[in-house]
Amino acid sequence: QATKSNENFFDSFTHATQMISLWGLATSTVYGTKRALEDVVETIKEVNAEMVNLQKVMNPAITNFEEMKNIASELGIEFARSTKDVMQSMVDWGRQGKRQNEVIKLTEASLLAANVAEMEVADSVRYLTAATLQFNIDASKATEIVDKWNETSNNFATTSVDLAESIKEAGAAAANAGIGIDELI
Repeated sequence: QATKSNENFFDSFTHATQMISLWGLATSTVYGTKRALEDVVETIKEVNAEMVNLQKVMNPAITNFEEMKNIASELGIEFARSTKDVMQSMVDWGRQGKRQNEVIKLTEASLLAANVAEMEVADSVRYLTAATLQFNIDASKATEIVDKWNETSNNFATTSVDLAESIKEAGAAAANAGIGIDELI
């Protein structure tokens, strides 16, 4: 009878353990799904807030905001950045009075700079703003600046961030002295 009692206890214990595991799995699934949905809702709110900011700084008569949002999503995937980060870059460029096609090109360059130079997107916007304005470089050529920073940092004992910072600080003086960005880098 002791053996039968031990078997019943073991069966009950095994059943209870299985039920606890099943309950834990079900709870994790429910709360994990809830957390994921909350994250999705938060992301949608953030993207919508950035869209509103973009609409504030860009001319609605000549800007296709739906296209901008789609491109932001595509660029986020391409450069492994959040759509919110991409949209913030677009807002920063739009705030400077750039047109839609310029904002897109400059945002691409900013994301590229952020990736290759391992800097924040906001910093890349600041550095590219300095370089493009000081040397009067068209938006379509902004990625060439990033390429120059990257090429130089790969071949010499410096970083892209150091180069970008030096252009930000000394670019205007160099341009006034007739020194081009290629010579400065």
